[in-house]
Amino acid sequence: MDSFATDLYLPPTHTRMTDSRAYSVEEPVAIHHISLKTILSNSEFMTQHKRQQASSPVLRLPPELLSEIFLLLLATTEDKALRPSFPMHVQLALSKVCGFWRAVALHTPMLWTSVALHLGKHVSNFNGIKELALTCFQRSEPLPLSLTITSETTSMPNIVSDLVSSARHRITRLQLQMPIAFTESIFKLPMSSFKLLRSIEVSAMLTSGDKGPWFRAMSSLEGATQLKTVVFRCYNPDNTRLERRLFKPMKSGLRLEQLLHLTLVGSLQVLANDAVNLIGQATNLVQLAIHITRVPEGAPEPDSVVSSTLRYLDATVSQYSLPVFLNALKLPSLEELSVRCRGVQNIPCSVFVGLHEKSAFSLRRFLISDRMGDSIFPFLRCSPFLERVQLIQCGSALNTVCKIFTRKAGNGVPILPHLKELAIVDRWPDERPEVAWDTASQALMAMVRFRRQTGHQMLNYLVFGARKALNEDQVAQLKTWRLEGMEYRLTDLRPGYDRIEEDYFGTAS
Repeated sequence: MDSFATDLYLPPTHTRMTDSRAYSVEEPVAIHHISLKTILSNSEFMTQHKRQQASSPVLRLPPELLSEIFLLLLATTEDKALRPSFPMHVQLALSKVCGFWRAVALHTPMLWTSVALHLGKHVSNFNGIKELALTCFQRSEPLPLSLTITSETTSMPNIVSDLVSSARHRITRLQLQMPIAFTESIFKLPMSSFKLLRSIEVSAMLTSGDKGPWFRAMSSLEGATQLKTVVFRCYNPDNTRLERRLFKPMKSGLRLEQLLHLTLVGSLQVLANDAVNLIGQATNLVQLAIHITRVPEGAPEPDSVVSSTLRYLDATVSQYSLPVFLNALKLPSLEELSVRCRGVQNIPCSVFVGLHEKSAFSLRRFLISDRMGDSIFPFLRCSPFLERVQLIQCGSALNTVCKIFTRKAGNGVPILPHLKELAIVDRWPDERPEVAWDTASQALMAMVRFRRQTGHQMLNYLVFGARKALNEDQVAQLKTWRLEGMEYRLTDLRPGYDRIEEDYFGTAS
């Protein structure tokens, strides 16, 4: 039997697929450089293959169809790319079933274009990971690549030279989750490094000793002329409080004018006036998630900015920075607004109403959390096209909130006639005494009944959270509405179960 046929029928290496040290990419000869047509025309190979076909009907599938099946299988597992499990297990498993499957897998370049490498907390098998990466790069030539690298170690080898450099001109999507010092080495590559890069996501692990500055003068991204999506986040694996890391958009090296999606969150914060200037320069930006903090005292107010492209704005705000930010903006295309306060903040409703009056947008989704102050009703009233509303821990009484959603406009139509999804979660002031809770919970049920019976659109999803439970009759009524098509979720905020989520439906994609 010819050498390449012998190699195709080498018995698979017996390794535990859950063992992160099991990187077996042994390939005595470069089989993938031999055409599939040559392999299938080899008499010794085909004799062996026909013997197997007799006992296994699946081996009778033509190689073209088998290749498509492999790609469909890979597509169903791509959402697990960031999980620290055995990397590339689908591709490697398919290539070890039999000689025919191995030949088809090795000659399906698309199968090797999504490369996920998980280093974990140890680097003892880095050479195996490097070998796996180079094998995938070789097998996928000349197609574009999606590369994911994760690590928790602070003593990692040079990932730039070993895992990125050789394929950097082919990378279209890059995901990094590792200590921040190593992510910085990616940004110091030459300007021409990422000619095809369209999306980059960096989750940088910080410790108290990491002083920065970070995410500045990113020369490799200055030359990324096709870059559309950027996600930068800083996090602390120990969940201890870290000082803020300021991000300076104008000094980053990012080509802001070409971006469509930008996310700057976690411990990475942007001064309110810098955030306004960012929106002014990112003239094609559609979606922005940003953590804003207050400008130093005495700093000049930012100039007004108009963005006709921004449709989704998700702002995490610290130190009462929201008024400075929103007062300088005009967003006529805005469809979704999320405001998440860090620490309870008293933000006047007039800030939101003023933004609407300047912009005249048609908002469809609105989320606000940890905001105290006057009623948000005036803003809801001037946003009649809202389909989803989330009021999370805003300090109002449940009875008051329910009355908002049962009001009618002057023409007799309920406010928010298009409302389909509603989340109201809080530690409600009217949970005590018991008689107040009875009244409040009855108001909740009356509100849902009202939204189910009137208006242009029936409420079809309710999320409700409180420290006190609804009574049996009220839960039974919710189950009846579920049978009629309304989904619901009850969130228990009693001690020990008091985690309040920031988004119960998910943000825009």
